[in-house]
This record gives sequence, C-alpha cells and structure tokens, in this order.
Amino acid sequence: MQKIVIATHERLAEGYYRTLNYLIPEMPEIIILSAYIETNSIQEQVDDIYQNLKDEDKLIVLTDIAAGSVNQSFCRYISRPNTLIVSGINLPLVMSIILEAMHTELDLPKIRTLVSEAQEQLLVVNDVLRNFEIETDE
Repeated sequence: MQKIVIATHERLAEGYYRTLNYLIPEMPEIIILSAYIETNSIQEQVDDIYQNLKDEDKLIVLTDIAAGSVNQSFCRYISRPNTLIVSGINLPLVMSIILEAMHTELDLPKIRTLVSEAQEQLLVVNDVLRNFEIETDE
C-alpha cells in the first residue's frame, strides 16, 4: 500500500491537510505529523509511523525544511526500501503528489517530475506581469 506523510514544524502540516481536504474532497488517508506540538520527541513520532508500516508499504514523506529536524528524523529511514522523502514542499507539489497517488503507484522518476513541475509554480508575479505587459504593448 502507498502511504503519504506530511511532516512539518508546528501546525503547517495540519494547514496543508485542511486546505487539501477542501480542494480534494475524495483525498486518500494522509498521515499528518506536526512536530513539537506533542510531548513525544519528533524521533519517537517518526519511529511510530515506521513501526506501523508493513514491509511492502511504500511511504512518501513530504517535509518542510531540508536541513530541519523533521526531515533529518525521517532520513534515518532513507535506506528502507519503498521510502521516498521530498523536502521543501509547497501546496502545488503536495496536491500533485496526492492526485497522482490516487491513480497510480508513485516511483522516484515520477516524484522527480512532480517536484520539477512544482518548482515552476514559484514565480515573482511582478516579473510575470511586467513581461506580459511588454508582450501586449508590442
């Protein structure tokens, strides 16, 4: 089975979940980890997630900060087969991963493609609009 974890500092993961649940009402079950809210350590919370997996389960982990403690806690499991960790997430990326996961089994090449597409969603709108104005003036 394919499982998705959204893991962030504080309540950002909950915000992603609420927004995604609004945009994708038929969303599959998502595991949410909001670090430093509970009294359990982040590593205990991560260990609990992995202890509840079957060997054949694929786990796609989405974290907020690459060098952050949340991501580093998951990196201890990077050698586990069927574990994919993506960091530096944004809403377009999380949404595209969930939508794809609803229809297909995700693999590393597909995740790389989705990350690349999500990076294209990062724009300085001032520049985009300025370029649009220049093109329409010509």
